[in-house]
Amino acid sequence: MLFLLLLLAVSTVSHITGYEECEGNLCPLSVSKPQVLSAGNTLPALIGLDEKSGCICRGRNHIHSVCFGRSRCNSMPKTLILAAPALKLTNTHITQLLPGDFERLGHLLDLQIEGNYELRRISPGTFRNLSKLTDLSISYNNNLNTLHGDLFMGMTSLKRLFLNNNGFSSIKDITYAARPAALPNLLTLILDSNGLINIEKDSFKSMENSSLEELSMALCRIDDIHPNALVPLKKLKILQLGENSLNSTVVTDVLKEMLKANIDLRVLNLFSMGFKKSPPRQMMEIIAKSNISHLNLSRNQFEALTNNSFPLMPNLEFLDLREVLAFSISDDAFSNLPNLKTLLISKNKLSFIPKGILVLQNLTFLDMQENSPAESYHYYFKLQHEQFYNMKNLAYLNLGYNGMAHVFDTSFVGLKHLQVLELKNSSIFHIEKNSFLPLENLKKLNLMNNFLIHADAVPDVFAPLKNLEVLLLGGCKLKYVTIEKQDPFKHLRKLKYLGLERNHLTTIAPGDFKSLIGIRQIDLSYNMLNSWEQRIFAYNKNLTRVVASKNKISDISLAMFEDFSRLKSVDLDQNVIHCSCFATYESHKQFMRGCIQEGGFFNASVFDPPVYCTYPDILDNVTLMDYLTKEEYASTICVLMPEKLLLILPLAVVAILISIMAGLIFYYRWHIKYWIFLSKLYLSRKGKIRPKRDKTGYHNYEYDAFVSYSTEDRDFVAQMVAMLENNEPFFRLCVYERDFQIGTIISESILESVAKSRKTLLIISDNYAKSQWCRWETQICEHHRLFFENEDGEYVDDSLILIKLNTVSEHHLTPTLKYLLKTRIYLQWEFGERKQETFWDRLRNTLGPTKVLSEITHM
Repeated sequence: MLFLLLLLAVSTVSHITGYEECEGNLCPLSVSKPQVLSAGNTLPALIGLDEKSGCICRGRNHIHSVCFGRSRCNSMPKTLILAAPALKLTNTHITQLLPGDFERLGHLLDLQIEGNYELRRISPGTFRNLSKLTDLSISYNNNLNTLHGDLFMGMTSLKRLFLNNNGFSSIKDITYAARPAALPNLLTLILDSNGLINIEKDSFKSMENSSLEELSMALCRIDDIHPNALVPLKKLKILQLGENSLNSTVVTDVLKEMLKANIDLRVLNLFSMGFKKSPPRQMMEIIAKSNISHLNLSRNQFEALTNNSFPLMPNLEFLDLREVLAFSISDDAFSNLPNLKTLLISKNKLSFIPKGILVLQNLTFLDMQENSPAESYHYYFKLQHEQFYNMKNLAYLNLGYNGMAHVFDTSFVGLKHLQVLELKNSSIFHIEKNSFLPLENLKKLNLMNNFLIHADAVPDVFAPLKNLEVLLLGGCKLKYVTIEKQDPFKHLRKLKYLGLERNHLTTIAPGDFKSLIGIRQIDLSYNMLNSWEQRIFAYNKNLTRVVASKNKISDISLAMFEDFSRLKSVDLDQNVIHCSCFATYESHKQFMRGCIQEGGFFNASVFDPPVYCTYPDILDNVTLMDYLTKEEYASTICVLMPEKLLLILPLAVVAILISIMAGLIFYYRWHIKYWIFLSKLYLSRKGKIRPKRDKTGYHNYEYDAFVSYSTEDRDFVAQMVAMLENNEPFFRLCVYERDFQIGTIISESILESVAKSRKTLLIISDNYAKSQWCRWETQICEHHRLFFENEDGEYVDDSLILIKLNTVSEHHLTPTLKYLLKTRIYLQWEFGERKQETFWDRLRNTLGPTKVLSEITHM
C-alpha cells in the first residue's frame, strides 16, 4: 500500500503520454490505473437499450460496462446481459436504488454509482448478493445525503469504499454502515468533499476493531476533530486530512492520542492546510515520535526552510513540499532527516539546488521541476559544477520546466546510480559532449520540448548512455535524425523506446535507426513525413510498434509494406491516404500473395487503428487493405482528371488569391493608413508634395489626451485620471483598460484613439521601456502626431507630453525613447506632497484648455 502511494505521488510529478508498451518502472512514470468507466468515452460495442428503464449500456463484456441515459433511464436496467466484472452507472435519472436491482450481477468485482444527480436513496438490501464485490464507489451524487445502517450487510469481500462528493453531513451514518459486522475486510474508506464539519469523539466508535488501514477526509470543511475521535481505528496506517480548516493544535492533539493508543500510522497527508511561515513545531515533534514515514505538507506556505523547521525525524523517508512558495533553504534545513529518500519540492521559487538538499546522501528520488519557469528569460536555473558529488544513491532526478539553457560536462558528476533524468521543457539549446558521461546507469532520459535545433545540439552526447532504454525527444524542433552523417544513436544498443513526435522531420533515411538493434517502439507522430521508398526498419528485428500518425503520408510504398510486415502494430491515423493511381498496384498485389505463399501473411490488423482510403470519394469507408487485396476495387485504380477541371482550376486559384488579398487589406487597413500617412509626411518634408492650405488638422476630438502606459503602472494612471477628470478644468482621458471596446483589435484601437485625441501622454518607466506594446505605441505616437499641420499648412511639434515616473535602465531604452528623452522637456514625478501639487498644475497647463469637449461633458 505504501509503495502504491509513493508511485501515485511520483505519477503526479511526471506523466508522459504515448508510451504504450514498455516494461518495469521505466515506462514514462505512471501507475497501474483502475479501469476507466466513463460514458463520455467512445466504447466499442452497444450492449443494448433496456426498454423498460430507458437506459443504454455500452462496453466490452470481458472488461467493463457503462449504463447511462440522459433522456430517460429512471431505474436500473434488468433485461440486458452485463457479463463484465466492472459496471459503472452514471448520468441517469434514477432517484432510488432498490433490492433486486443488482440481482443478476453477483459476479461483479467493481461497481461505480457516480454522477447520478437525482439519486436520493439506496434502500437496504440493494447490494445483498454482491458478495464478490471488492471495490464500490458511490460518489458525485449531490442529493444523496444519508446511508441506511444495514446498506452494506453481506458485502464480505469489499476492500475499498469511495463516498466522495455526496451530500453527507453526518459522519456517524457512514461509520455505522461501514462497521466491521457489515464490512469485515474493509481496508480503504474515502470520504473526500463532503460537508462533515465536525468529527466528534464517538464518530468512529461503531468502527472499533475495524480492519481499516486508509482513511481520507480531504476537503470536507472540517474545523474540529476531537482528540480521541480516531482512537477506535487501531489498524489505521494512512490518514489524509488535506484542505480542511484545522488548526495545527487540533491535528497535534489527534496525533498525540493516536500515538498513546499505539496506532501505527505511517502516512500523513496535510496538504493545503493553511500552515504559514514554517511547519508547526509541536505537530512536527509529535510526528517525529511516531512511525510516520510519509509526510505531505504541500501547498502550505513555508517561504524559508531552516534548521528549526524539522526536529530529528529518523523515520521520515518521504517528504512532499510542493508549492509551498519556498525561495530559501538553509544549508542545514534537512539535517534532522537522516533517512529521507524521497523529496518533492517542485513548483517553488528556487533558482538553484540548495546545499541543504545536496547533503542528503540517502536521497533516491528528487523532484525540483517548475522552480525557475522555462518561459521566463529573466533568470535561469543554475546547475553548479559537480554539485551532485555526494548524492551517489540518487536514482530519479526531475529538473523539468526550469530555464536551464545549457547542460555542461560537470553538471551531473557524481550521479553514478541515476536511472531516470527528467529535463522536459527546460529551454535547453546546448548540451556539451560529455554532459551525460557520469550517468553510466541511466535508463530513461526525457528531453522533450527543448530547443535542440542547432547542428551541435545533439552530436555524440548520447554516446556514454549505453544502458539507456527510454529516450524522449518529442517537440525538440529536430529537422533530421542523422545530422551530417553523425548517428546520434550509434551507441544506444539497449534502447527500447524512442520518442520523436512533434518535431520538424520531413524525411527519414535507411540508416537513421540502424544502430537501434534493441528498439521496440518508435513514435514519429505529428511530423511532416512523406512516404519512403527504401526500407527504414530493416535492421530493427525487435521493433513491434511504429506510430506515424498526423504526418503527410499519402500512399504506402512497397518498402513501407515490407517494414510493416514484421510489426505487431502501426498507427497511421490522420494521414491523407490516396488509394487511386497506384503505379505499382500490381507489385503490391504480388507482395501480398507472396506473404501468403511464404507463410508470413501480412495481417490487416497490423494497422491500429485501421487505415482508410481518403481519396477518391467512391472509396470512402474502404480500408487500405481491402483496396489492395480485393479485386472489386481494381477498376478504381486510376481516376483521370476531367479536362474542364484543367481550365477551371487556374481561375479558381486566382479567385482565391484575390479573396485572400482583399481580406488582408481589410484586416490591416489601419496599418496601411498609418504607413500612407508616414509616406506623405516624408514626401512633404522633402518638398515632393505641397500641403493643402485648407487642411487644419483634426478638431473634432473625443479626448483631451490618449494615455500610453504599462499595466505595471496602472496605479499611477488611476490616480492621474482621478486628478484630471474629477477636478477643473475637467479633462477627458483615453485609457485602454476603460475606453477600448471589448473584442476589437488592439492595434486598430490604438491608432484610432490616438487620432481622436488632442494630446498623447507617455507614462515612461522601466516597465514601459521593457514592454513591446508600449514601444509600439511610442512609435505610433511619435510619428502619427509629432508633426501635424497648423493653419498655415506647416508641421509643428506640439502633441506629445512625456511623464517620467522613475529611473529607466539604459539598456531597455529604444532609440525612439532615447531621442525623445534627450530632445524634449518632460515632467518628472516626485514623491513630496508639495512637489506633486506643482506636478499636477504643470500637467494641467501643458494639456491646455479642454475646449468644447469639457463644456459638453460637465455642463
